[in-house]
Amino acid sequence: MAGTFDYKAVDQADDTLAACNYMCLLSAGVAADYDEVRSLNNWEDSFNKYSSDARGINISGVKLDTAIGYLSDGYPFAAKIEDRFVLVVSYNDDYIRYYDPTIDDEVRIERYRFQLKVNEYSNVLYTYYK
Repeated sequence: MAGTFDYKAVDQADDTLAACNYMCLLSAGVAADYDEVRSLNNWEDSFNKYSSDARGINISGVKLDTAIGYLSDGYPFAAKIEDRFVLVVSYNDDYIRYYDPTIDDEVRIERYRFQLKVNEYSNVLYTYYK
């Protein structure tokens, strides 16, 4: 599954949470403002602010296949890897493709390697859906 998503590049890893939050909101059809999302600087406050437009979900701890179910429905999800969040935008049986806002590019990685990275950083995953 591959989607067309509006990407938001950032200069610092600290801003990837806001960038991925913003991109997830846009994918759920919410006319969000990046500066506003950035000022909230956490998922839960964004969930509360935009709950009338889209439903925010903390899917942390779920199996990768469960998170991919949201992607199959057209809703990318954010995953924490290393010191940043990335936006997972497509997959197949062997690979995951994600957008990394700090390098402003998509990265293709084997599914099992991606799962190892996500697990190493506490399996933190978020998304929105309509």
